[in-house]
Amino acid sequence: MGRVILLTSVSACAIALFCSLDSLAPLRTKLGELLPTTFKDVAQKAISAMNRMFLSERLFTKEELSKYTGEDGGQVYLAIIGNVYDVSRGRRHYGPGGGYSFFSGRDGSRAFVSGEFNEKGLTDDVTGLSDSDILALEDWKNFYERCGLAAESCVLTKS
Repeated sequence: MGRVILLTSVSACAIALFCSLDSLAPLRTKLGELLPTTFKDVAQKAISAMNRMFLSERLFTKEELSKYTGEDGGQVYLAIIGNVYDVSRGRRHYGPGGGYSFFSGRDGSRAFVSGEFNEKGLTDDVTGLSDSDILALEDWKNFYERCGLAAESCVLTKS
């Protein structure tokens, strides 16, 4: 059993490497036509995992993140405790006019647990929150990650 898992892991890494090299794009296209859909999905997940492990993180300033509010059909991002998530799939909720649009384009961590959806509460400052509030923030972060919304390993900078 251990050999099968190791072989599978090595195979996934090899596939991810193969799929991420630009010089092999024509071969990837041809191979992609031959692969069953489920195998393509596994390969794509392996590529995403490899990118998160080996590529540097993208850093957002608060000013840059503020551009991702969904205005003019653009992408919608939000951040929780410094981790940025692409919530564009939920545009009707997070985009302009949506019930959660106040979270878009910012790190509103405190509001996730305080319920203060005003400028005072929509902040990344979690100073003074209780241990249970911090754990609740971690639950929210995990929720967005389980939904596959991480914006390719992005983090928010303080500047």
